[in-house]
Amino acid sequence: MNKIIIIGCCCLLLLSACSQEISEVDEGAINWKTDTNTYSSDSFLPMRIGNYWKYDDGNYISITDTLRIEGALFYKFESLTGYDAYGTQYQRLDEDNNLIERSPTNPDWVYLHAKFESEVGTKFYTLNDRTVNDYEVTLKSLFSDIIVFEFEMMYHPLLKGQKHIVSYKKGLGFTGNWKETKIDNIVYRYD
Repeated sequence: MNKIIIIGCCCLLLLSACSQEISEVDEGAINWKTDTNTYSSDSFLPMRIGNYWKYDDGNYISITDTLRIEGALFYKFESLTGYDAYGTQYQRLDEDNNLIERSPTNPDWVYLHAKFESEVGTKFYTLNDRTVNDYEVTLKSLFSDIIVFEFEMMYHPLLKGQKHIVSYKKGLGFTGNWKETKIDNIVYRYD
């Protein structure tokens, strides 16, 4: 009889823990159109505290917090590259499914990383100010689950013509040589 009670209690604790995990997943994903809960499988960049993209301990991107800038919810992306280059960005998907970055210390500054609702060949500028840090971005290819953008410095005297690619996979976010990705409490390991 005591074994049955102990097994029953363990099952209730496990069920309670599983229910908590499910509710945490639901509460963490914000729909870019309505600011309501949604699942990340529809997004090219799932945003939830705890999501990460990791190569090793010295090369990763992680969502660690949120912050409101002029009333809009932004996610804090922290990154480490080569064990020493640390970065922080505050990003969100706006009502048009554009990936924008803003700064809490300079809220007028806006950096456009991606336009996920665009068609192949669409061009836009990251800062749209024609400074040396302004990139021309072209949507190079779009598949049902992968989108690829090409960034080119247009106004930098030494780097004009230099290009790099940034791509996203629907439901998983940043593509790359990651060894591990965590999205909505699910860890994906790549060999």
